[in-house]
Amino acid sequence: MISVGKSILDFLRDPCSKVDEEVDERFERAAKEVLSLAEKPVSDEVSETLENWLKDKNKVSLELAKLIERLAPAHWPASVSAELDTFDKATRLRARLTTGNTAVLITSDTAQGLVSALWNALVLTGGDAKRVNYLPELPGSLQGMRGTAVIARVPQLDARNADDFRAAMGYLGELGRKLLRDVHQECENIRFYLSGGFKATIPYLIGLAEGMRSCAPGEVTACVLHEATEATIELPLRRLFPGTVREELKPFRAGNVSNSEPGGLLEGYAYEKTSDGRWELTAFGAGLRALYKGNEVI
Repeated sequence: MISVGKSILDFLRDPCSKVDEEVDERFERAAKEVLSLAEKPVSDEVSETLENWLKDKNKVSLELAKLIERLAPAHWPASVSAELDTFDKATRLRARLTTGNTAVLITSDTAQGLVSALWNALVLTGGDAKRVNYLPELPGSLQGMRGTAVIARVPQLDARNADDFRAAMGYLGELGRKLLRDVHQECENIRFYLSGGFKATIPYLIGLAEGMRSCAPGEVTACVLHEATEATIELPLRRLFPGTVREELKPFRAGNVSNSEPGGLLEGYAYEKTSDGRWELTAFGAGLRALYKGNEVI
């Protein structure tokens, strides 16, 4: 999983900062088209554009094909974005997604986030739009997405309050559950690259990684890129006990607030006591509840 920021848009504004040779007029015009899409005030318009561009897996949209031809993302260096740079430093694969592996790009529901995710995905696939899937919302199944770069549009990831974070984490938990069920293979490793995107979301994505580590058969790890040394740093991940999670989240089956005391071990993490003496699910708890829903944990 790769958290997406908007640093790749800086490259499109000033490509000479990352590549040695001068870009031609065709590149500049195409870059302006991409940047104008990222500046749209309504993200739904951008989402609809991505849907139209990527819906046909047998034939690339003519509009997108022209942009890919002019911008040639297959030749961009990994340094065009923080997320690709992290992926490159950790894997030594020149920010390219190998056949059979799946990359999930987690983006906010914003115009800049969606456009950034698309071009990061196209770099990962060497400019092959047929290997890019876009999820404007979560489908019932993620079957058939293995070996592709999947753009996951997460509502309210650009959170402004606790309710937004709770909704975003619930969405991410559901995404994680479906990835484990439909895409992930037995004993396959899962890796989180968390250098891109809103810094405030990192703890929540770490929470998702910890939840997946607790129920995935393979190894789950997470890393960020240290800017000073240009080396990746491994992030510590706890392993939660499914039985504990199952018991303590039972009071929240029907909603985010409960009159029953959950148990105590996950207090302050999955739930908190409110001023009126009740118990409220936190964003982390919402993610765990959604993640474990299909694994018979709650």
